[in-house]
Amino acid sequence: GVTTVQWNRGSPISARTLILNSESVYENLDEVVLYFDEELYASRANQVDIQECSKGASDMILSYQYLTLEALNRFRARKTSENPGTLVYLLKEGPSAADAVRAPSLRNGAYSIASPVVAAAATAFMAFAENIAAIYGDLPYLNVVMVRGDKSMEAVANESTLAKWLTYYIDSCFDQKTKKNLKSSRPFQHFLLPLHTKK
Repeated sequence: GVTTVQWNRGSPISARTLILNSESVYENLDEVVLYFDEELYASRANQVDIQECSKGASDMILSYQYLTLEALNRFRARKTSENPGTLVYLLKEGPSAADAVRAPSLRNGAYSIASPVVAAAATAFMAFAENIAAIYGDLPYLNVVMVRGDKSMEAVANESTLAKWLTYYIDSCFDQKTKKNLKSSRPFQHFLLPLHTKK
């Protein structure tokens, strides 16, 4: 089922509460998926001013960092290599203002164009993910997966299809009986690009 939990994005305490409540509802916290939908954010934040910069940093950068740290703490406390936790960073990319200058056809109304604030936050999301993977990706109790794609890709165009693909992908990646190194095995790269996982 679906459970809704209140979350104040700019609060580290709220991030901790969200992780703890999720663990309480689902009994175990095996996977945490942090999903950055650039086009959705672009449709909601199209200003470039002090207020938008401040809100963007809080909602689109700090929030994911707080959740990451809380998830890492929970997986670290469990420290089980038999059933490691999985931390997924999923970036659904959209066009930025700079992309629209390079390709004016993007302004045809089919896409929400990301402001500099949103585009910078999307870049920060992936930079943070890559560096978390570099630092923590080899720990025995943690799997780190980074995935990116845009709505021109079949699996990303529909949220339901994306959720099913991601579930299957995670299950197939980290099935203990058939664990693979996905750096060299990327069966779904035509749909999404998995950037890194641990062995």
